[in-house]
Amino acid sequence: MPKGVRMKPIAAFGITFGSVVLAILAAAACSGADGRTGPAGPAGSNGSNGINGDPGPTGEAGVSPTLTASISLVEPNHATVGRTVELSISGDNTTWDDSTKVQLSDSAGDGGIDTGIVVTPTVHSATAITASITVPAEAVIGPRDLYITTGDAQPLVYKGFDIQSALKVTVTGDLAQGSLVKVIAENTDKTTPFDVASTTVSASGLDLTDHVVGSSAIRFTALINPLLDLDAGAPQIVINSNGLLYKDTSSLQITPRTAEELQGQPAASKDVVRDMQSFLFSQTPPSNNIGLVALKLTAEPDGGVAAPEVSFVPLPGSATVLEGIQSTVVAKSTSDPMILGFASSSAEPYKFIVYNSAVLGGAAGFKLEVSASSTTVSSSTKSGTNDTKTSAEPVDLATPVQYVGATFSSNGEDWYTFVVPPNNDKALHVGTFASSPSELGTDTMVELYFDTGTVPVQKREQASCFNQIRVPNAGAGTYYLHVASVLPDGGAAGGLYSVFFMLK
Repeated sequence: MPKGVRMKPIAAFGITFGSVVLAILAAAACSGADGRTGPAGPAGSNGSNGINGDPGPTGEAGVSPTLTASISLVEPNHATVGRTVELSISGDNTTWDDSTKVQLSDSAGDGGIDTGIVVTPTVHSATAITASITVPAEAVIGPRDLYITTGDAQPLVYKGFDIQSALKVTVTGDLAQGSLVKVIAENTDKTTPFDVASTTVSASGLDLTDHVVGSSAIRFTALINPLLDLDAGAPQIVINSNGLLYKDTSSLQITPRTAEELQGQPAASKDVVRDMQSFLFSQTPPSNNIGLVALKLTAEPDGGVAAPEVSFVPLPGSATVLEGIQSTVVAKSTSDPMILGFASSSAEPYKFIVYNSAVLGGAAGFKLEVSASSTTVSSSTKSGTNDTKTSAEPVDLATPVQYVGATFSSNGEDWYTFVVPPNNDKALHVGTFASSPSELGTDTMVELYFDTGTVPVQKREQASCFNQIRVPNAGAGTYYLHVASVLPDGGAAGGLYSVFFMLK
């Protein structure tokens, strides 16, 4: 070391150096793995908005929505056959004008127009019409579509319009060939009640009786011929009152029925379980027979009164059914035969309708037996004028006798006389019937007198050519039968009738 140089103490340098080393060592000693990330700090404030972009291109113009036109109201929504009705019609979004037409579809439902229904519209505004609708009496009842057409536009369609009958018909009984039914025809047109004094009733193919006419309803019975032609369609009830026609074609759907043969067969046994229940029988006479049919009924009621009745077709192929005999049985009883006269030159069967007569108080719930047989009789003709009791035509009861196609005397009255022998134990049967179509229009009345008596023993008068009297165990002596025509188609006009006499 050179002289004059003064050295610092090493300790001082060391301390200084050591501090640096210690600092470094201390720093090295405190250095380890990174700690966990701390929570995020609060969000900073929003920056300023950017600059608006350029305007986009202009879009295409929009299309206005189309409003659909429709029929909103038709009041009333029905019309009655044979009547005129005023309709009020409203529309939504419609453009009705003086060219607008109102029409109804036909009954076929194929979109055609019913040209028979006259519609006269009056347009009050683009959305309001009144229309006068006239429906002919022959129009078919049922639903229709109502069309409203303006110019060349497609028609607006209202579904739910209805053509209605002016009648509501209720039927009690068997709607079948060879039956009798009760019918109530109610007037549904309250504006025009039935005229009780002038109302008439008819039905194609049916014989109608016992009309009871009221202002709101008509009640009657209908005999359905066993030979009714079902291919001709359903019979139509027609009521004429106050010059108006009331028609119904929907209530009389007749079903076919085959008659049960009685000739040579055991008695037919039937259970009667409802009012107006009916049964159809036939009786085929022997070939070339001229005779009388004896029809026997036996009824056994289950309490109450059994009231079977008989109606019959008097001639083979006849289109007319005549009411026959009513037999009321209170307890089980075998009725004496009821004689139905006929004259025939063939073996064609005769038809008989046996029914439970609720009209006459009959009750359901009884057994019925029906049998028939034929009796050959001799035919006679009047020997002269027999228009008084003193000029009565003599009849021999030794065998059954009938006078076929007799002509009334000029006063419309004929008399017959006969003798019942002593010790007679048979029933006396006398009465009128039809032996040809020309006799069907002659309504008769018969009265039976005993000897010099002035009051008839029995009298029978119903509106037909068939009237008969039966006297069980007729006493011996002289009797007189008075036969008279009770309608203008007999009497002086020369009405024809047939009459029989028999002890059986």
